[in-house]
Amino acid sequence: VLCEQKVAELYPDNHLILRLGVVAGPFDHSDRVTYWVTRVARGGEMVVPVHPYRPIQFIDARDLAQFTLLGIEKQLSGIYNTEGNSISWHHFIDACMQASGSAPEVHWVDDYDFVSNSVDLRLKPYGAFPMVVSPDMAHLWTANNNKALNAGLVYRSTLNTARDILAWDASRPVDQERKAGLPEDLEQKLLEAWKNRKIE
Repeated sequence: VLCEQKVAELYPDNHLILRLGVVAGPFDHSDRVTYWVTRVARGGEMVVPVHPYRPIQFIDARDLAQFTLLGIEKQLSGIYNTEGNSISWHHFIDACMQASGSAPEVHWVDDYDFVSNSVDLRLKPYGAFPMVVSPDMAHLWTANNNKALNAGLVYRSTLNTARDILAWDASRPVDQERKAGLPEDLEQKLLEAWKNRKIE
């Protein structure tokens, strides 16, 4: 915020500041969105540790690039939220299913305490379950992007992004280390613990 204020102070009538959240798409080596797309494609029983209708936000890098060029061409000035459309996790996972044609058995484990006590959520640089946050932080995925939309920002569909991520990921070496996501063996252990938990 201090950096934004300084830029606005130095260039009061000519500053374009784009506020980013998660940026996704082909060639995104953070694997935050890629993990979910490829995990759904693998099929079988999978854990999604969040309520299905809790929000999530990300922007395709190509849409961000197009808006950046548009901002330069139109000489936009000011601060624009470009985090992406706020969609539900259910919508996101469904789009991943459509992209791959896979139909995994999804276990919506809406118990953050259980998951955080069972798995090291910081297992990978970008998390064991990327973009999953504690319930009290869910507001992070509800940033208002109306100003950017009114200025010309256009989002491609979640399905489009998921398809392109899947195609790109298929070109990566199989043994290349992924920077986000829970390994299959640990996911199975978590799933077993969830099924065998004591209901009080």
